[in-house]
Amino acid sequence: MKGKVKWFSSDKGFGFIVSESGDDHYFNVKGVKGAELPSNGDEVEFSSKPGNKGPRAFDVVITNKAKKATTTDDRINCPSCNKKIVPRMITYAGKAERSICPYCAAEVRNFKSSMCFIATAVYGDAECWQVRELRDFRDKNLMNSYLGNKFVKAYYAVSPSISEWLKTKAVISKIVKYGLNILVNSIQKSKSK
Repeated sequence: MKGKVKWFSSDKGFGFIVSESGDDHYFNVKGVKGAELPSNGDEVEFSSKPGNKGPRAFDVVITNKAKKATTTDDRINCPSCNKKIVPRMITYAGKAERSICPYCAAEVRNFKSSMCFIATAVYGDAECWQVRELRDFRDKNLMNSYLGNKFVKAYYAVSPSISEWLKTKAVISKIVKYGLNILVNSIQKSKSK
């Protein structure tokens, strides 16, 4: 008979095969031919006989190994303690404020401070490296001075409507993007000094 391994536990030494007709067949390691044990999803050939609790498979031979499922680790490294984490979200009034590391409570991302309206409109992506560079400059330089703080508040007041307007003006968006590229390059040069 032919079938597919439905479930097999190498720790417990037994499992089940679903035959082509759809019947479950119990099997254990004694019934497997060869040194390699089957895995879930492997195609097998086997003989069947009645058992105490239903059909029992023996002389199990693996004919086709199942493709291994690739798993990805979606965790990130904490910027502070460098442990692999799934950040914890902090919300207020139903809106995401920030995410933190579950181990050291360091801030991973501040969602309130990611409002680079004009840059996002001209680059088309809130997470592109230029927008992140501008956001970083805002957080580390502008927000640490009185005048910088006032500028950012004024920017937040007028930039949402400007960014919406820019989305429909391709030529002007290119000019603004060119100016922002110059600004980003000068920020990077000042960082490397």
